[in-house]
Amino acid sequence: MISRGILLIGPRGAGKSTTGPLLGRALRLPFLDADDELVRETGRSVADLLAHGEFRAAEARLLGRLLAGPPCVLAAGGGCVLWEGLGAAARGWGVAWLDADAAVLARRIAGDARVRPSLSGEPPDEEIGRIAGERRPLYEAAATSRFDTSYATPAEVAASIARWWMQAGHSRS
Repeated sequence: MISRGILLIGPRGAGKSTTGPLLGRALRLPFLDADDELVRETGRSVADLLAHGEFRAAEARLLGRLLAGPPCVLAAGGGCVLWEGLGAAARGWGVAWLDADAAVLARRIAGDARVRPSLSGEPPDEEIGRIAGERRPLYEAAATSRFDTSYATPAEVAASIARWWMQAGHSRS
């Protein structure tokens, strides 16, 4: 049974940060974006943490603390599944994998006003497809359920996740 909250996982551009606030409002749960929380707590940008090789360790510490905290809707970074401790830390959480076609992900990233650092230096359309493909088995292993966001609006995705959550036996209060 899911009792803690909802952890949103998936590749960059899948809609975690856009869908999360809508889902939080629908379920009357606070919404937290792990990247935003990390920037707020460290006073450093994701790009800076990545450049200095500190991002993954800082992200793991933050996720461990947030997943041990009160229920919420938590959008994790696309690479959270690389953390070996994720499965244990997310025990009791509903883990919703937001997924989309690689071309859709690339288009979303290209149109995103937020600066998203490249992880490899490749063009975004090549990088996102390759990385999403490499991480696919990790997302699949970590997820309680998968939601395709390719052609659904964020409101539709949030409604689908909320229905799933409610069917799992949770109330909104």
